[in-house]
Amino acid sequence: MNLEKLAIECGTDKGPLQHSYTQYYEMFFWHRRMGVNLLEIGIDKGDSLRMWKRYFNRGEIHGIDIRGDYEYLHELGIKTHIVDHSKKGDLIIFGEQYPNFFDIIIEDGSHQSEDSILTFETLFPYLKPGGFYCYEDALCDYDSRWNKGRSSIEYFKQLVSDVNMNGLVSNDRICANKHDAITRYSGTYLQNNIEWAFYSMGLVIIKKI
Repeated sequence: MNLEKLAIECGTDKGPLQHSYTQYYEMFFWHRRMGVNLLEIGIDKGDSLRMWKRYFNRGEIHGIDIRGDYEYLHELGIKTHIVDHSKKGDLIIFGEQYPNFFDIIIEDGSHQSEDSILTFETLFPYLKPGGFYCYEDALCDYDSRWNKGRSSIEYFKQLVSDVNMNGLVSNDRICANKHDAITRYSGTYLQNNIEWAFYSMGLVIIKKI
């Protein structure tokens, strides 16, 4: 089934009636429908988790939130966990339970810019190689209610430089591809592990090598 239609049926704001993230998710995820382990940070009423459960034919769907009253989602085969994604310790404990397990991580949590940066920096290393990390609702960064410190927009802009090794590639190898470049240069963790980054209004999708 088309992901945008599923979003409308399930009542999630990721669909075409609101944020319209699903048009991009379909672009990148449709070929993996037969088997994906997915984690979403921020459950709310569970609408998007239900959408993902119906979209992916196999694999596990997980959600984390600071609340724990999600028994109705367990009955659908969705696993939920109590994790505060503003606390690095909580994120590390969770990540250590699921190293290289999730193919997709979607961050739709507190919308606080500092929390979004912390969550990406902590959980991206636990993402399965070849997986996708998605940062939603980036527009909140422009609102002082959510941006009280570092700017997540400015942080994720820097990933464009990380994708391009931030100047490490020498002039005689400017036609090198990313997989070749990481074998030749001593880059940072992000420079060596981000293959590409996609940006649309309110959404960033990062592909791990």
